[in-house]
Amino acid sequence: MLYFNQLFNAILRLRGITKGLPIWHILVIVLLLGGSARPVSAQVKVYVDLSNSGFTDVEKATFGDGLKSKFAFLDATVEFTTAKPASGIFHTIVLDNKLVASDFGVTRGTESTVYRKKLTDGHWKSVFDTADKQMKSLVDTAAHEVAHQFLPGSGHNEKAKNEATKAKDANGNTYVRTVAGNEGNLPNGKPGLMARGSKVMPAETAEDEREFTEEEKDKIKDTVKRESSGENIQPKPGGKDKPPDKQTDIKFISGVSFDPERPSLGVMQPFPLDEADDWLDVRTTLSGNDIWDFGFVTSDNTFFRLAAAGVHSFFLGFEPGTVVDFAIRQIGFSDDQFLKMSAIGVVDLLRDPIPAAQSVDPRVTMDYFREIGFGFDLNADPSILEVRVSMNILHEDLDPGDGMAPMTTTIPEPNIVTLVLVGFAGIAASRRARRPALYRRHAS
Repeated sequence: MLYFNQLFNAILRLRGITKGLPIWHILVIVLLLGGSARPVSAQVKVYVDLSNSGFTDVEKATFGDGLKSKFAFLDATVEFTTAKPASGIFHTIVLDNKLVASDFGVTRGTESTVYRKKLTDGHWKSVFDTADKQMKSLVDTAAHEVAHQFLPGSGHNEKAKNEATKAKDANGNTYVRTVAGNEGNLPNGKPGLMARGSKVMPAETAEDEREFTEEEKDKIKDTVKRESSGENIQPKPGGKDKPPDKQTDIKFISGVSFDPERPSLGVMQPFPLDEADDWLDVRTTLSGNDIWDFGFVTSDNTFFRLAAAGVHSFFLGFEPGTVVDFAIRQIGFSDDQFLKMSAIGVVDLLRDPIPAAQSVDPRVTMDYFREIGFGFDLNADPSILEVRVSMNILHEDLDPGDGMAPMTTTIPEPNIVTLVLVGFAGIAASRRARRPALYRRHAS
């Protein structure tokens, strides 16, 4: 019913700016932009693949129950199953018992892998010295990675507290981290399940004292609600294995980093040595967005909100290789009414370059950058960007090679159907002729 309400609202808005057209003409325009019916509601499925976990049947049940408990706030809207769904949109979590990986887990699109041998054979094996600690840590990591699937673009929770901490690795080396305290984001003072790995000590993952914060729960509920209607909310270009289909997409690139499982001589060993995973964390600031929500274009060609109108500073996160067509949507408009970078975007700042040789996933042949600035040109004058965005990679000492690169070629003229749906701002953009997606490179 939600989808048809959106369709009806879109028709009403179009009625106001297409006076004189028969209503069926307007309906055709809406349908051309994806107005086909979707399922009213369906359970979102998470496939739990334990075929290579090395678990006993009892351990499989313990792991499954633990993972479900972390998402108990979703009630029956998500089903965790060990039987792979035959069709439809579903999520996958794989437990691997073969690889001692650099990270505790990784997520790519709608599939995540958690590495059991990271705990039993890795750098922190002395911390995870009982089967109970290992199980609790695996459940924590699995919940973290599944949440990445539910929260594309939201990344890690940077509000987690920092504290003076000490830990000893498998070789008997003691590491101490002392930083200024910050607010904790759980009542027990522990970092939430989406906290950045550098803010979570290995032993904290083995205590079963962490859960999602209320803010994280609300975001997950919103995404699951959209997915239950049949919508694919992953970024439209589909990741590193598909060429970008837009001209001002931003590509996120992971680079060289310290690997505690395979340390290199002469490379500084940061503390706490590990991230939870290899997602890129991005500090983002906006201006001119008082009436514009900020987000990206999904695989279903709809708008996915990352920040509400009037929010000017926040953190994002993307998996390596993700290519994103960012977008804005005016307050009050539906998810199929938005303005995207590939139509009216200008990349105008590239700062703090990273040599291509430091890229890892994906490998690139040109310099990429730790800071990118871009904007949305609402008045057909690229020298004045009404809505501006600045993105800075957070790398600390763990991942100094992480960065971004714009995909810049020629912007095509917007098509008339899109212009009708985006209203006055789209009509202003229609004055634009073909022009390059300009950017001005700044020295670091």
